[in-house]
Parts: sequence; C-alpha cells; structure tokens
Amino acid sequence: MAAMAEVLENQDLVKLIMRACAMDEQTLRGSILQEIRGNKGMRQVNKLFNRIAVGVLNMIMTHFRERMDEFDSVSTALHYALHDPDALANRTKLLEAAHWPLVVYDLSLRGIKPGEVADTYFMLDQFKRRRNPQSCDELADLLERKCACCGKVCSWIAKDREKIPVYRPWLEHRTSFAAYAMHPYLGRRVLFENLDVLQGTLIPFTHQDHFFEVAFVHELETSEFSMRLHVYSQMTGDELRFSRFLIAACDKPWYEESIKRVFRLRDANLFCEERNRRRVVFLAGICMLNPIFSDPTDWSVQSIFGLTGADVMATIRRGSAIQRERRLLA
Repeated sequence: MAAMAEVLENQDLVKLIMRACAMDEQTLRGSILQEIRGNKGMRQVNKLFNRIAVGVLNMIMTHFRERMDEFDSVSTALHYALHDPDALANRTKLLEAAHWPLVVYDLSLRGIKPGEVADTYFMLDQFKRRRNPQSCDELADLLERKCACCGKVCSWIAKDREKIPVYRPWLEHRTSFAAYAMHPYLGRRVLFENLDVLQGTLIPFTHQDHFFEVAFVHELETSEFSMRLHVYSQMTGDELRFSRFLIAACDKPWYEESIKRVFRLRDANLFCEERNRRRVVFLAGICMLNPIFSDPTDWSVQSIFGLTGADVMATIRRGSAIQRERRLLA
C-alpha cells in the first residue's frame, strides 16, 4: 500500500511538472529527476507497478517533446521577424516557451537584450542543431549534465569552463558545453545552393575532443574503401588513438566491408566533398567508443566496424606497436 501511495504521489508530481513555468529552474530539474528515478525503481515491483510507471515516464517524454516543439515553432516564427525591432522587442511568447530549454539544455535568453538581433539569431540557429533525448534515461542524463561519451560530468568541459569568466552557452565557447558531431548518413538535411546537405549535430554537455572528423573514401578505379582522419590543428588524444586504430585495422577483413556498408546506407543524393570519376569522398564527425545513446549505431568507430570496446582498444595498441616498430626500422 505504501508503494502504491508513492506511485500516486508521483503522478501528482507529474501534474505539477506539467505546469513547469510555476517552478524555478533548479526545482523543476530536481523534480523531473526525482520523477524519472522513482518510476524506474517502481517498474521492478510487479507488472501493475511497471505498467503505471511506464505510463508516467511516457507522459514525461510526451510533455517534453510537446514543449520543445512549441519552442521550436515560436523561435522559427521569430526568426522571420528578427529585423523588425517591434517584433523582436515583444519576445514574450519565446521567453514563456523557453523554460524547458533552459532547464534541460542551459539555453538562457534572459541575458540577451531585445536589440541584440544577431546574438538572438545565432543562439536560436545553434539550438536547432541540438540532439534531443530519445528516452527518459537520456533526458535524465541531460538534466544531470552527463557527457554522452564519459557517462558522467565531463572533466574536460569543467577544465575548459574554469578559463571562461562569463559562461554563455549556445552563444560563445561552444566546446565548453557541446560537441559538434555528424552521423555518416542520418540527420537533418537542408537545401543549400541546390545541394542536399547533411547538417551536423550539437551534443550538449559533451566535450568536442571526444569527436573527430573523418573522410569516408571510395576509390572508383580500384574499388577500394577506406577512412582517413582530418586534423586541423594539434592532434587530440582520440584523434591520435584513431590514427593508430587505422594503422592496425586497414588489413583486417572487416575494414573495407564495414566502410562499404556505410556507403550503401548513405543516400547517394547527399552532398559529398568529392565526387568524380576517380573517387567519392564524404565527411562525418564520430567518436571512438559507443556514445550513451538509445541507438548508438554508426556514431562511433566501435559501431561502424562492429567491434566491442575491448576490440577497439586492442586494435589501437596493435597500431601503436606497428608505429613504434616502423620508427625503429627507419
């Protein structure tokens, strides 16, 4: 009976959460986390409790998606009126709809003055590129500011943020709050100068150094498939690990077959960095090991090549040994 009473109390809390604007940011964040954790625990009691708890969790996700759709709709409408001073000054609807984006994603429009058109436009445009949670577990991770790769609060982000006097997420210092990633074949598509372009995704509370840019290459003359690392500045730790992975992986039977599979899954109409009679090349932004997503398929080196985490690390070590042996022989 006590457990049933707790379930009913949780449902009352859900109704309170639905009136999100009545709560301050910290209270709402704590209430949602309490609700998710409590109902996940209730699912283990029996079938009846599991059914009730699943219903509550689904209710939270449905409400979250509705509020985010509402915010996106209002922000899109505002985008078309950004250069109208009167329309921008009257941002009441946007600010009212911004409560959940603030609580879940740290998107704060309060500090931007009505006249700061460019900053408002930039923040809203960046925010459209976010990755939304696909489950209550992922929503809870965002509320706890967990990194999608670390599985906890990212120490790299904390270190970066120590150097920033004024923290303005979605406006400045992107690596201090989100990583830029791009799936090889899935994501938001936009038409740009008659080109069908796949846009990248911002993953909140995940440091940029977890992700790196790679080129998928199909040499048409030799029918070979390969991957190449793109480095624009000093190599990060994961970029170094991936370069070593490639050294050891390139002669494995699963190497070319896995890359060929990704080419088959990618829409041929999508823009490629290079497409001619010699080769086809497209770019993606991925990480080494599977991120903590509901569906991590092909977001990582591990998933693309169908390996375990231990296999990935063993391949990196082998590549490092080959690299060391080559240096000695030279």
